[in-house]
Amino acid sequence: MNFPKKPSYSKSDLDRAGNSICTLAPESAEYQAAIAMVDEWRASHQYPMQTFNVTLRNHARAIYKQAIVARRLKRMVTIVDKISNRESAMNLSRMQDIGGVRAIMQSVDQVYKLHAMYLEKGRFPHTLKRNKDYIREPKPSGYRGVHLVFKFNNKQGRQPDSRDWDGLLVEVQLRTELQHAWATSVEIVGTMLHENLKSSLAAPHNQEWLTFFQYMSSVIAKLEDQPVLEAHANWRAQTLYHRANHLITKLEVIDKLQGWLTGMRWINEKGTSHYNILMLDVERKVVQIKGFKKTNFARANARLTQLERQALAAGTPQPVLVAAGDLKSLKRAYPNYALDSKRFLEIVQMVARTVEESV
Repeated sequence: MNFPKKPSYSKSDLDRAGNSICTLAPESAEYQAAIAMVDEWRASHQYPMQTFNVTLRNHARAIYKQAIVARRLKRMVTIVDKISNRESAMNLSRMQDIGGVRAIMQSVDQVYKLHAMYLEKGRFPHTLKRNKDYIREPKPSGYRGVHLVFKFNNKQGRQPDSRDWDGLLVEVQLRTELQHAWATSVEIVGTMLHENLKSSLAAPHNQEWLTFFQYMSSVIAKLEDQPVLEAHANWRAQTLYHRANHLITKLEVIDKLQGWLTGMRWINEKGTSHYNILMLDVERKVVQIKGFKKTNFARANARLTQLERQALAAGTPQPVLVAAGDLKSLKRAYPNYALDSKRFLEIVQMVARTVEESV
């Protein structure tokens, strides 16, 4: 198999390396050694992630033919954020979503039907470590979806080295199309405001954006007949819509989203490949794609590491290494890299129109 093997680092070695990339100067030799270790650990998740992706695609599309299925390695900047976040600091060795796969379904019922397949006894050889339902119990930020974390256990593998990745963790995310539209819009607005809204972090003058997304999460919950956020549980629908519309007007949400959506170009000279690095240039409104063949994961990962360092130094959005099929599938799976919030914008406009018509 042409995949990086699971390195034999101890948990303490990994945790020290994780702390080092958060605290040391990038030009130091210690930092360079630490980042190389973290990158090797990250890259080793590629084979388990691909195995999960194949299974997820088969299951998801048996339920919904248009299901969007994609996989990605966690961005280095996000790894650093998780380790260095004072409120929810996490050691690298405990991080459960270095490798992740995602299915986007049409409805909540489809999400739960797919979820049930993964819980069916004897159907799946890997070990379930975590099962969190953020649809029925959404995060305070408003995030919704179902997350499962599995420990890789390739006892059915037929290759001589098939057990070399046992023990690595892979996260499976299941969302509806509306939940995906909300989540990617949080990332888009965060990118444009230069704020980490995804982690519910914002400067005081941007706090109202976090509140706006909480309102919109509950709006979407009502559309999908799911529980609203606890803070909104006793509100009538009219109250929720009016409060959401107040911030839609105050923050000029519709005009801003429409402005950000205008004129985005994808530069992809050679067509999509098995592995694709997506790079977003906000100023030029360009998404550049660098493609690599299935046999060239090592080259793709090395290029990703180089581009991540350049983006960090320049303060520009981080690139991501993904696999999601053709260009159309890439755009649907990663609309945040296209500044594409059309679906979410439609819901925002519906809220504004509903309030206007009720006056």
